[in-house]
Amino acid sequence: MRLGLKYPNLFSVVAATGGEWNYSLDVWPSDLEAVQKLKEIPTHISDLDPSGLTGWYVQMAAAVAPDPDNPPFYGEMPFRIVGGRGEFVPEVIAKIVETDAAHEARRYLQQPFRLRGIRLQHGLYDEIMPTPMIRAFVKVLTDLGIEHEYVEVPTFHC
Repeated sequence: MRLGLKYPNLFSVVAATGGEWNYSLDVWPSDLEAVQKLKEIPTHISDLDPSGLTGWYVQMAAAVAPDPDNPPFYGEMPFRIVGGRGEFVPEVIAKIVETDAAHEARRYLQQPFRLRGIRLQHGLYDEIMPTPMIRAFVKVLTDLGIEHEYVEVPTFHC
């Protein structure tokens, strides 16, 4: 979705399902709670939590704030340890949030090209991407006047 909105001159349509549309910590308060439980910064891939949360943030930070001189992940760390507990680094999180589809939809309006079609499909039983989050993104598209089709289906994630 984000790439289609960013490069409508390359894509004629976008069809997405099971996506994460808004990276804001306001939408993901459980992420804040999980990071606060960190006792040390990961230094190896095996240090990343099994749920994938820290891994996701480390990967995103490497994409938006690369640092070739900072092994082993070669990016700015999205969290730090202060007073024995983890916290997000606001500057890095801001760069991550800026790359989500909700922000890209706002920039899409400045593009000289338009997609011929946008379709979102969401599984009503998706426990990973809650329905209210998807509906909030659909509202962003509607409020911005971006034509799209939204379909909810009785399935799980993707």
